[in-house]
Amino acid sequence: MRGAAPFALGLQCPGLPKTSPSTGNGGNSAERRQGVAEITLRVGCQWRLGKAWGPEPNRYQAFARFEEDHDRSHTWTLLLRLSDPLDRGSPRLAATVHYLMPEAPQHLILPGARFILHPGHESDAFADGVVVEAAVH
Repeated sequence: MRGAAPFALGLQCPGLPKTSPSTGNGGNSAERRQGVAEITLRVGCQWRLGKAWGPEPNRYQAFARFEEDHDRSHTWTLLLRLSDPLDRGSPRLAATVHYLMPEAPQHLILPGARFILHPGHESDAFADGVVVEAAVH
């Protein structure tokens, strides 16, 4: 979140073991990761999150690109489970995040990993995020 002031929400992934940078799986579907992320809306942008399928409230989805993902041949969908109902007037939100597809680069969901959310074209990114905690599930 370049240029954004950090904020702490004290969120956790209860009951799941923490990951370490050395346990990446490079997309192996046997190990799926989720993280808790702090996400900040870019100045002049609006939240452009799609409602995720299913009965659970506060679930959304968006295309994401992690800073460390150098493979530009795929765009992956990130699912976001918000800690609170979406307030479209707020520039910040907290969410538990994970990839929709098991073959996505799971190893990128690590504490400190930075990513952008976009509607389909990275040049139209509307938010910046950082993973603050990660777990294997």
